[in-house]
Amino acid sequence: MKAFRLFVILGLLSITFSRRVSVSEEEYLEQYGYLTPVSDGVERSDDELREGLLSFQRRNNLPETGTMTSETRARMSQPRCGVRDDEPQQSLLRFAWVGTKWLSTSLTYSFLNYTTDIPVNDTREAIEAAFKLWSDVSPLRFTKVDPSSNPDINILFSDGEHGDNNPFDGPLGVLAHAFYPGPGFGGDAHFDEAENFTINGGPGIDLFQVAAHEFGHSLGLNHSSDPAALMWPYYSGYIPNFMLPQDDINGIQYIYGSNPDAPSTTSAPDNEIHERNEDCLCIRRKPDI
Repeated sequence: MKAFRLFVILGLLSITFSRRVSVSEEEYLEQYGYLTPVSDGVERSDDELREGLLSFQRRNNLPETGTMTSETRARMSQPRCGVRDDEPQQSLLRFAWVGTKWLSTSLTYSFLNYTTDIPVNDTREAIEAAFKLWSDVSPLRFTKVDPSSNPDINILFSDGEHGDNNPFDGPLGVLAHAFYPGPGFGGDAHFDEAENFTINGGPGIDLFQVAAHEFGHSLGLNHSSDPAALMWPYYSGYIPNFMLPQDDINGIQYIYGSNPDAPSTTSAPDNEIHERNEDCLCIRRKPDI
């Protein structure tokens, strides 16, 4: 009888835990890399859900309970970047690098279209200022060109499905996403036109802040675990007189080095293996011996 009661209690606990994680929350954890995809109709075990939640909580500096807490749910509801929170290729600091970079430090970008929320000139200035954040602290230089010139970075404003198999989800969900250096979509940055983009603290989503974050991905940075970093995956709102935080400076200089016109603050590691791949460079860390 005692064994039967224990079985019933454990079964009820399992059902209760599973119900705490809704279908949409489970999809969220899978979308951003915290759960391994499963086939349709296959249910994940409670252990898998706990591990996924623990990983999400750890990455987001939340209490590590392995259960769906109010803090965890609140974090999931925040507007954010659509790029996955994959594990970094290095663990020196809180920034994360995916292991690819552009071979050239002279990069080109182009507008495929413009948002209808703000004037074209204001959009151009916001994008230029976003690129300048990165060029001020690195050897990278950005030049606007015509789309027919095969630019390194294409900028697109669209909603819903827009040709890259990563459809946007409407207002205040995924604000934008970008692709790491490489061929095809590599470097491109896409912005959800369903958002109300604005500039200089107006009501809505600040285009400069979102673009500066996405261009970090375009240059090879993944999401940082530092809430103060620009590459933190969640939208922090408009910040007057914004300056690139140190964690982001560390990240971009780890990949490309410092601005040659400014004092050097970091040195590149010497234990790397360089592999060329068309117009980008893939770098792997040598195994420790």
